[in-house]
Amino acid sequence: MMIYNGDKIENHEIQYYYDSIFQKLTNRINGFHFHNDDSLYWANAMFQKFKIQFYSVMQLTYKMTRNPNNQYEYLDIASINSIIRSCFETFLIFEYIYTQPSSAHEKKLRLLLYQYHGYKDARRMIDKKSEQYKEYSEVCNDLKTSILNMSCFSTLPEKKRSDLLFDSWKPSWNQIVAGTKFSTLMGKDEYGKMSWHVHNTFAALNNVDYYYRHLDEYDFDAINLQLYMVASHFIQSMLLQFEITIDLFSEDELGIISEFLLLSTKESMEH
Repeated sequence: MMIYNGDKIENHEIQYYYDSIFQKLTNRINGFHFHNDDSLYWANAMFQKFKIQFYSVMQLTYKMTRNPNNQYEYLDIASINSIIRSCFETFLIFEYIYTQPSSAHEKKLRLLLYQYHGYKDARRMIDKKSEQYKEYSEVCNDLKTSILNMSCFSTLPEKKRSDLLFDSWKPSWNQIVAGTKFSTLMGKDEYGKMSWHVHNTFAALNNVDYYYRHLDEYDFDAINLQLYMVASHFIQSMLLQFEITIDLFSEDELGIISEFLLLSTKESMEH
């Protein structure tokens, strides 16, 4: 088994290490019996969603049309940043539900609230006369009953209970980020920059315009730095959630994960 040496791994090769990591982790997780644990089923669903979007970013980054005369003209940095932000949010939802709770009851409550609001939101898009609307309404009622019957919910202040049921079931993204090991620079600040592209701000347009006018200055491989950091944290959390040991991975794979975990804690990119 080789000892990890980051200097021998090229930036464009990092994607292949994560691909191997994802395959090994997915194969191990597939051995679990999810029909006995709704919580584990949705934890895996979040991870699989993240993984698929990770591959989409790799396709956009390394498989675009390239011509020697305009090598990076087709690098869609707006779409890449939008997908990476979505990946970050999937990870943050996972952290809020599965990693940050201080008890199993709190974890269960957060998952129930996530599902309850999800079915409520989906119901708004359905014809009220349809069978699906009736089905979703019954699911909402069952979930609400389960939530109301939980002691960790019933002991909350009345306003808090009302907010969780009728307003927002979770804190802001920035508040959730603050509960992770991401530094302010790599967490909150990077999330803000990625949000430019999602909301079509002038800051985003200016950034894209600058990119296409300065192709020779752009760090082509650095565009996915944030995604690699989030992937490392998500992988670490999945190992903990499913009680999988790190010997699943090679030394190089562990080295890649550790390198981006460390990078995510930095408050400056100078060193």
